[in-house]
Amino acid sequence: METKIKSLFASYYNRLEDIIVKEINKREFAFWEFGSETLVRHLSFENPLSLKKELVKKVPLHVYYSAAVYEFPSMKQMEAKHLKYVDLIFDIDVDHINTECKKIHDMWICKNCKKISTGFAERCDECRSLTIDRKSFVCNQCINFAKEEVFKLIDNFLFTDFGISKDEILIVFSGNRGYHVHVFNEEMRKIDSKARNMLVDYIKGSSFKLYFYDYLKKNDYKFKGISSFGFSNRLSEKIYEEINRLDEEKLNKLGLSEGKIKLFLNKKQKYLHSLTKYKSDYSFLKILEPISKKLLEEWISYITVNIDERVTVDMHRLIRLPNSLHGKTGLRVYPMDYNDLEKFEPYNDAIAITKGTAKVSFKIKREYPKIIMKNEEYDLNSIEGKEIPIYLALYLYLNGYVIINELFL
Repeated sequence: METKIKSLFASYYNRLEDIIVKEINKREFAFWEFGSETLVRHLSFENPLSLKKELVKKVPLHVYYSAAVYEFPSMKQMEAKHLKYVDLIFDIDVDHINTECKKIHDMWICKNCKKISTGFAERCDECRSLTIDRKSFVCNQCINFAKEEVFKLIDNFLFTDFGISKDEILIVFSGNRGYHVHVFNEEMRKIDSKARNMLVDYIKGSSFKLYFYDYLKKNDYKFKGISSFGFSNRLSEKIYEEINRLDEEKLNKLGLSEGKIKLFLNKKQKYLHSLTKYKSDYSFLKILEPISKKLLEEWISYITVNIDERVTVDMHRLIRLPNSLHGKTGLRVYPMDYNDLEKFEPYNDAIAITKGTAKVSFKIKREYPKIIMKNEEYDLNSIEGKEIPIYLALYLYLNGYVIINELFL
């Protein structure tokens, strides 16, 4: 079966015309070949044509290239490569985000206490172990959520806060669980790992979540409001929206006492008016105790973006090659401009292999979601033994969900 699938990949790379890599001769490349357990690194190519020839010859399962530009990219020792600069890249992976649909299609097994449960988990809720085996799935809802996060990252942080322009970014659907956002800004590509870590902290709101509540208490619950700029402006807008929604019924459900509810509602308009100013009164959080800290964390999480910090901070990071195939889905690693993101549909536009059908059987019996590919909905719980499109079969097979019993090319 692997030989047949490799031939499908080979056919795709034979047809491939668009290889989008700036300064290709100064980048390190890496191939993960079919049947291999190791990544072949330190490859370099003079131009797109020489890279294509090697793709056709080797037909790799996964293809990567460096975010960094080097003087000597093929040298095996990192120091010998002579780093020149590094593109700023952000990775949004829905696997790290607790979407509502995960309650339906994800499950996990604790390697420590063997508990099995459904949904999203960072650690086992029984023994608190972090060693859990996740059996995740990416559905249409998951990938749509990832797109919303990309817009939040670009519109609120890259454009508004960092001053990046549209022609300085490239958005790439990873081919599986999310998106990569490449920033080609001359100043940004010069910053070191420490500065990149600070950017990540700001975008994720990591330190802000830890210290903001303590800051408010020390400063008599005073902080910037809607008339301010950047992060504080967006946070106060979100808080205004949420405070405005709080009524007696909702406050009761939150477990607030009758006296606190009355006090809060009497002062609600005053608090809302204060939030519109540059310097605002956040003393309503004292009334909302003991739930105020939890609410604040939720509001902060809403305006932040859950990016994978390792991708941004690592100066020698390898990232998927645009227009290559993702070896766990068979989908195209699809590059696009900002203006194309809104209409982009991963399970339609990124389908690269279309000719053929297959019959499959699932390796693990559990509840699977419906999935829409090429504008047609498939109930995965009822496809066994039936002839399905090759792209759906590849998506399930390469992800490790199914065995392909028959392949019709």
